[in-house]
Amino acid sequence: MKILLFVCSFLLSAVTCCWCQQDDKIDWDYIRINHLSQGDHKTTIIKTFGKPAKIEKVQSMDDEWYAYHYKNSIIQVSPDGYLQGFEIYDTNFVLTYKSTKIKVGDSIAILKKMFPGSYKDYLKEKSGYFRLQFGDSDEYLFFIIKNNRIAHFKNWFDNT
Repeated sequence: MKILLFVCSFLLSAVTCCWCQQDDKIDWDYIRINHLSQGDHKTTIIKTFGKPAKIEKVQSMDDEWYAYHYKNSIIQVSPDGYLQGFEIYDTNFVLTYKSTKIKVGDSIAILKKMFPGSYKDYLKEKSGYFRLQFGDSDEYLFFIIKNNRIAHFKNWFDNT
């Protein structure tokens, strides 16, 4: 009986913890990568970043896209040719949210100031990543943090 009570208490606290996360909400309309926004055409992507070192077709269970490789970073392009995501690992790429510029190597302090709710979650979870949610969707912007610096960042869609 004590074990059952312990398990139920643990599950309740885990569900409550997940339910009460304070992720700050952000809007895709204010996100730019080197002045490009979601939905920009591949011709604009190539004009801005140059010809990719490699273009790879990526397929998952219920989605597909093209990964445009630029050094260590990837720009994700939809099958019909529009920017739909990114995985940024180097300083050649600058994410702008509203008027604030963020890049690999920046201090986490910039995120703390802009997104205090997500910063509290980051400290509480000790996961190594800082998470922002796009509106009420299942899509997130992740900043991977190492030594209080942004190591890389990417958007991610939870399709589970």
